[in-house]
Amino acid sequence: MARVTYGGGVDAFNGSIAGTTFQRNPAGNIARTRSHRAKGTTDRQSIVQVDTYHLLQEWRQLALGDQTDWNDFAALNTRTDFWGQTKKLSGFNFYVTVNSHRLLAGVAITDTPAGNTLPEPLDQATPVVNVTTLQLDIEVLALVQPTFVAVYLTQPIQRSSFSFRQWLRLALVQEVDDTALTLELTAAYAVTGVSWPPSDPIQARIGIAAYTFHSTTGFITPATLRTPSLTW
Repeated sequence: MARVTYGGGVDAFNGSIAGTTFQRNPAGNIARTRSHRAKGTTDRQSIVQVDTYHLLQEWRQLALGDQTDWNDFAALNTRTDFWGQTKKLSGFNFYVTVNSHRLLAGVAITDTPAGNTLPEPLDQATPVVNVTTLQLDIEVLALVQPTFVAVYLTQPIQRSSFSFRQWLRLALVQEVDDTALTLELTAAYAVTGVSWPPSDPIQARIGIAAYTFHSTTGFITPATLRTPSLTW
């Protein structure tokens, strides 16, 4: 856990990014890593966390006029998040979420809002799960470029009530350059702390969550969730 000092017009930042939760408690503003059964932080999550802290610093150095542009943009727009919840954000929170997704796609950060164009959502997301292979076959109805897909995975979970939200790990980010794609996840599954195939799959399921995002505007679609059984 670390105490966080804000500035440059920012007095609070609440929420979670890549496993790091920003909140306020009696000690002040803090950032803490949520504890999970899997290894605490993957390499990809570490990069996202570093990017997030970098964006906090970049916001503090933005010209007042640029900060005002983000605040005005936030007043006119809402954001639908990973779980399909529509929320009002501050200009600062919009700046962070937009630029976090631009960085995921390898695009430079922007000092001003880049519009509110939405990506094409996933029309189909079909897991291919067997003892040698883990894939996700996806389809979109049309290409709204530049669109990327992000895929999160979980370890096998053996529970009658299957809730995998806390176990999700970012495994893959890939450009959607065709209306039908096969996403190879076999090697990427190692981000969960378990190699593929899991050694004891009996009565287990894994969680797969995938969403698309527009790499210019940083807007995302709600995640498509799949929980295939491991039956071999």
